[in-house]
Parts: sequence; structure tokens; C-alpha cells
Amino acid sequence: MRKIAANIIFPITSEPVKNGYLLIDDDNTLIKVVDTQGEINEIAGLEYYSGILVPGLLFASDDNNANPVFLDQLQNDYKSEHGKAARYLWSRGIEAVPENFSFEKSFTWNIHELPKNFHEQLKQFTIKNATKLGLQKIMGCFEPGKQPGVLLISGYDFENKCLGADAKVLRLV
Repeated sequence: MRKIAANIIFPITSEPVKNGYLLIDDDNTLIKVVDTQGEINEIAGLEYYSGILVPGLLFASDDNNANPVFLDQLQNDYKSEHGKAARYLWSRGIEAVPENFSFEKSFTWNIHELPKNFHEQLKQFTIKNATKLGLQKIMGCFEPGKQPGVLLISGYDFENKCLGADAKVLRLV
């Protein structure tokens, strides 16, 4: 079991949690978002990161009938260009895309494409796109029983509540 903490956790379907932590089982299923009321204490096995924690991101199209393609599976095709693109996107926090997704266009995607209203746009790239892809029961937010992936974003501007120019994403789960 992992306990992953950061300055702020964005559960998506509830308010951000300051200095909380995620309890995640060995299958990468979220057990609980622990709200410490802003006061985090030393806990055995706690991984604390400077930055924010967000669920894995999802791309979707306006075609709600598009089946999802899970990048962690596609990236194993080491010989194809799609496999290379999938590895790139997965390493930058993308969990799934629609089957009609253009890998060639997205190969240069970076986290700074999220507009300034970070929290609202984060909802678009998590729970709203999960719903479009029919994945809302397994990912898209930090809720018990889901396997949303966990991303650490460093370089978050806490004062202005947006991504700073030096923001970077690191996949933790």
C-alpha cells in the first residue's frame, strides 16, 4: 500500500485537499483521499511531494461513440510510430485517448496547453473526458475504487492558482 501526499490534491469531484494524502493499494486502486485538515504529520511510509496531485489525464473527441485506447497497453508496441507516441503521451500523464485520436498531431502535447483556469480545465481533461470515453467508473477522479493514475505537477503557482512557466508533470502511478 502506498501513501502519497502533496501540497494540494485535486480529487476533481470534490474540493481540493491541502496537505492530504492518497491511500492506494497494490493494484493501484484508490482506497481513500485522506484530508488532514491541512496539518500533515509524520506517517510511516508516507511519500511527500512538493506540488499538486491530479488524476491521470484523458483526451476525448466530440464523438461520444469512440472507444477508448489505453496508452499503457499501446505503448508496448515498440516498433510502430503509434507505440512511440503512446509511450511519450503516457509518460506525460495521458491515460487514454479515443480510437480516432491523431497520434501525429498530439506527439508534441505538453501540460502548458491547459488554459489558465486550471481547476475547471482539469475537470475537462479528467472526469468530463472520462465520461465521454465511458470510463467514469474506473478513472477521471480520485474516488475510492477507481484506478485513475496519479500525476505530480511541480511548478504550480499556488498564489495565482495556475500552472507556472516551469510546470512539469511526473507520473507517480
